[in-house]
Amino acid sequence: MTRRFSLLFVLGLAFLVLTACGGTSGSGGAPSNLGTETAASQTLVTETATETESEIVTQTSETEEAGTEEAETEAATETRPPSFSGEVLPIFQANCSGCHGNSGGLNLASYETLMAGGRRGAVIVPGDAESSRLVQYVQSGRMPAGGDRLSDAEIQKIVDWVNAGAPNN
Repeated sequence: MTRRFSLLFVLGLAFLVLTACGGTSGSGGAPSNLGTETAASQTLVTETATETESEIVTQTSETEEAGTEEAETEAATETRPPSFSGEVLPIFQANCSGCHGNSGGLNLASYETLMAGGRRGAVIVPGDAESSRLVQYVQSGRMPAGGDRLSDAEIQKIVDWVNAGAPNN
């Protein structure tokens, strides 16, 4: 693209210089077909400009189409809460089930046991991640105890699920 612009610029500049000089030199040193060369240069400049404009329009259209597809995908993701069984439960199984599996206290093995809470009561406040103890614990890094902190993406899935009403989906 830069080469075409440079070529276009040089040819355009040459055209302007030749046009300003009247197309011929008074000293007789210019070739007699200078007017023909100028017309050919002008045609080449016009064709190159048209090709460049077409490429820009094509690239712009492709970029706009890609942006539209990304926006539609993001909008679909934003409107659909994360699936408990497909996205949230696997996070709990991989990171929390060692301590919060089938034993007493808080059990994160299923939707029903999670929503039942633990010894201190509910850990999820549907629709309010900020008030949910489970979310507070994973965001602060307090949980999982003794394990690696959950990734930002994992935490965000949990937050989004809780804020969507913590559906059993």
